[in-house]
Amino acid sequence: MQDNLIVRTTAFAAHVVSAYLKEGDRAVDATCGNGKDTLFLCGRVGKTGLVYAFDIQKQALEKARRTLETAGETAKVKWILDSHQNLLDYVQAQEVQAVLFNLGYLPGGDKQVTTRRESTLEGARAALEALKRGGILSLVMYPGHPQGSLERLALLEMARSLDPKRFHCQHVSPVNQGEGKILPPEVLFITKKI
Repeated sequence: MQDNLIVRTTAFAAHVVSAYLKEGDRAVDATCGNGKDTLFLCGRVGKTGLVYAFDIQKQALEKARRTLETAGETAKVKWILDSHQNLLDYVQAQEVQAVLFNLGYLPGGDKQVTTRRESTLEGARAALEALKRGGILSLVMYPGHPQGSLERLALLEMARSLDPKRFHCQHVSPVNQGEGKILPPEVLFITKKI
């Protein structure tokens, strides 16, 4: 039985992004964490594609490498120990078909080390420059923790300010979840128009 895609926000985001990728494409995992998104991207771009995997924590890059090795994934990955805000130091403008951000903290890691509003905004803007026409930026946001709430507000404000002739933005937010509990994750998709 297939997972219920609208229950797991990361699975839903991957499902949408998969429609934008094919063999030979280039993609970016802007927050590689444990490597699940990197593995997904590798599967979509295949052996002739390339995935740029960013993280600020050496521990995350090592975990992600192990995830890919365990899965037997042999796609090309460029591992980058740096912030996604510096994305354009490694990726050319209009080079990639998809960029994924899964914000927050490293699962199983130090919860005090989180993505931050300022660097995430810079990273998202850099990602929009790096996208080819017809490409997609996916940002999974976690408004249930303080930094996540700040990131969400800033990213939505940025999306609203984008030129509608150049970009299309879609914000997906669960409407009947999180009452009296931690707010559920949301996703913001931005496509660069052809």
